[in-house]
Amino acid sequence: MKNLVLREYGSWSVFIVSFLTGVFVRDSGGFYSNTLPLFVGVALLINSKLHVTHWLRQGQKKALAVFVVHIIAGILLIFVSLGNNMLRLLPFSIIPILYLILFYKLGEHHILAELTGFATLTLSVLVSNLAVTGEIDHRLYILTFTYFASGVFKVRVQLRKTLKERIIMVLYVLSMLLLYPLLRIPVIPLLPLLENIIHSITLYRVKLRLTGWIEVAKSIVFLLLTIGYY
Repeated sequence: MKNLVLREYGSWSVFIVSFLTGVFVRDSGGFYSNTLPLFVGVALLINSKLHVTHWLRQGQKKALAVFVVHIIAGILLIFVSLGNNMLRLLPFSIIPILYLILFYKLGEHHILAELTGFATLTLSVLVSNLAVTGEIDHRLYILTFTYFASGVFKVRVQLRKTLKERIIMVLYVLSMLLLYPLLRIPVIPLLPLLENIIHSITLYRVKLRLTGWIEVAKSIVFLLLTIGYY
């Protein structure tokens, strides 16, 4: 299975929480019969990263074939769910394309590649919200993307522990507190990021597994706060 399914649990967590956020935010209609195939379709597109990586890094033709199959199957399932509304998502296709370019040119762990990676994963909030409301909510996407993108800066704090990285993390959160009111985005869903600030100030240490569960818990709190206050 490790050769078939992307083993990036953080990526799957971001995708699932983003998708559910789009489904359950205020004024959405909740689950419909088309939500499940939509979920599977987007999941296939995300899982295709594993195979395009093998193709780009190792030149595996079989991996390229599997990648193409994933893309075609994912797009078909999304079309089945959204119909002609899918065309409204075309402008956003530049984001995953840009991610693949940056991934190939700069490497997976370059900050620009990581940020566009989160921008790609959180597109699922747009897709699922479009399915249940018939509208594209740019503010909801900005909220979801900027929340999860904070993880890029937190990881740098954990790895490098430099004053520069710690200041960047704090300033990133503060900048969102200033930007959101201007865009009429509620700031309450940002409450879980208080942990990012506390960690940047104290550099407290916990086991790696516990760190993962902390991030999962924060994502769930973000989901609930967004549903309640967006």
